[in-house]
Amino acid sequence: MLAAIAGTLASALVAAQDLPRNLPLGVPVEAAPADPKTTQSVQQARRSLAAAPAIRAYGARLGRVEEAQKDAPRPRGEREIKLFETVAPAVVLVIAMDASGEQSGMGSGSVLTRDGEILTNWHVIQRAQRIGVVFKPADDAQAPREPEVLPARLVKSDRLRDLALIKLARAPRELRTVTLGSLSGVKIGADVHAIGHPFGEAWTYTKGVVSQIRRPAQWSIGEERTQHQALAVIQTQTPINPGNSGGPLLGDDMKMLGVNTYSRRDAQGVNYAVSVDDVKRFLEDPAPKPAAKAQTKDATKDAAKGGAVPAIRAGCEPRAGRRQRDESDRSWVTPVDTDCDGRADAVLIEWDNRPGRMLALDTNGDGRHDVVYVDEQGRGRWDYSLHDTDFDGRPDVRAHYDGVSPEPIRIVRVK
Repeated sequence: MLAAIAGTLASALVAAQDLPRNLPLGVPVEAAPADPKTTQSVQQARRSLAAAPAIRAYGARLGRVEEAQKDAPRPRGEREIKLFETVAPAVVLVIAMDASGEQSGMGSGSVLTRDGEILTNWHVIQRAQRIGVVFKPADDAQAPREPEVLPARLVKSDRLRDLALIKLARAPRELRTVTLGSLSGVKIGADVHAIGHPFGEAWTYTKGVVSQIRRPAQWSIGEERTQHQALAVIQTQTPINPGNSGGPLLGDDMKMLGVNTYSRRDAQGVNYAVSVDDVKRFLEDPAPKPAAKAQTKDATKDAAKGGAVPAIRAGCEPRAGRRQRDESDRSWVTPVDTDCDGRADAVLIEWDNRPGRMLALDTNGDGRHDVVYVDEQGRGRWDYSLHDTDFDGRPDVRAHYDGVSPEPIRIVRVK
């Protein structure tokens, strides 16, 4: 059966279409070690699987972004519409993940530079092992594109001011940016605008007025009650909620006046933004020691959390079953035991008429593959991987690789 399905399914997989459903995973595998080429393929996949929990979680968040965009509120007036359409593409969704792929923070951010520097709150990324950034999907008037997560790293942070600067690993072309304004011209009663993602409701616009400017200011956020302070915060009654954190507070001239940061939970309409003057001081300061560092832990330590990564015994080397031809005589197929439990949890497919290869893995032990790595040109590295994040038998996320790092350079939602 393994040989029969390989040739008919190869082109569909490489084209990122429906994944095969009937690979004979779980069959007994001989005790012989895999050949060097198979071992290399499996080891490459093992390294990349460290990112699989985050890929799955990011994919779920991208699905919610798609849903939220359908019902996103739109500003009503001509000026508000222009402001939203101009600035919203420069406001991003920031998703922080811990090493196991659990979301540790979610908020908003403002793109400051064309090389991908983004301003957000420290409390959004304080526990992050991985940081992902989502840009606003194109609107109905533009060509549709799949929403995607772009990895970012922490550049510097300031816990006292509750500010952080992150940077995209690879910045897209023609980034829009948010321009910094000045606190000196802010008047009590002036209109102000916010764009962010309250409770994950993506790219939400709200409007209010400046209630007061508090100089200096101290506050605390969250269960840890971390103490923060700034030279000035702008008090507004602009509606903001969790998820707006890190997003811009804007004047009518579309310039940033502050970073929406916290609210009084014992009151209504009492919200605060760290002033743009504090932002400028933060950006000018030398980079302090980061309060959080995006890094990858050993995949084996995160095993079995939600079917993330197969548990791998110490000293375990991949073991391969009998390599055989498919019925069409166009490819070689090899079942592989990657975790040394005596049964196949992966299948390697190699084609005759093209140099590519594919490795399909069952990461949660249910007998069906949920991750597929694809090397389209046979260059000895993975070009992309397909992930069935909800384990329904169909891929919904595609991760792309640069051939250097085992971490993906972008994660795309697949319909």
